[in-house]
Formats: sequence, C-alpha cells, structure tokens
Amino acid sequence: MVAAGTGSERPLLVAEELLLLLLDDETGRPTLDRTTLSFGLAGAVLAELALQGAVVVCDGSGNRGRLVAKDAPDLADEELRSARTVVRSWPGAAPGAVLAAPRRPSSIGFVPRWWTASDRRRGRGC
Repeated sequence: MVAAGTGSERPLLVAEELLLLLLDDETGRPTLDRTTLSFGLAGAVLAELALQGAVVVCDGSGNRGRLVAKDAPDLADEELRSARTVVRSWPGAAPGAVLAAPRRPSSIGFVPRWWTASDRRRGRGC
C-alpha cells in the first residue's frame, strides 16, 4: 500500500498497515481497546525500525533481547526518527520495557500523518 495525502507517495509503515487492519470498516473505530492498540502500534514501530536497520535486538555483548539503536541508516519518516530517539534513551532495555511505558513522556507513540485531527475528534481511530 502507498500513503496518500502525505505530500509524496511512499510505502505505508508497518504500524500504518496494522492500524488500517484494526479499524472497523464501517465506523472507522478501533476494534481493540486503546491500551492494546497502543502496545500493538508501538510494537509495529519497533518492528519497522528493526526492518530498516535502525535498531537491533542484541547489544553485541551477548545480552540477547536488548534493544540498541543504530546510527545508520537515515530515516526518512519523522515518527521513526522519534521512536529511535526513545530507544536511544533506554540503552540496552528489553523491548517490553520500552513498550510498557505508554504513559511516560519518552514512550513510543504513533499517529499517522494521514489520520486527520477531525478523524480523531469524531472517534475514528485510537
């Protein structure tokens, strides 16, 4: 899929595709509760970062399952750059620790650019 209305066409991020799958086709409202949706989208953002080589799940010293932000590559998406900054602020953290911080200011949040403020006010989406 391609994101429309963003100024330039680009492939959708994993989190954007997940959000579209989790919205009711008729009402545009999430089919999951807000907490579950938030964790799912944050996990999808981490997956996207891993797919793009911006994070790895091992810190090189044998600590498997720990998130480490990588310097390369340049990330074109602002949401992904912001999420990588959050991972950097939690050096060597387990992915669950980063995901379990939805109410902390440095948590990974996700709101697609194409999802308008009026959609959010009308309850369409999370």
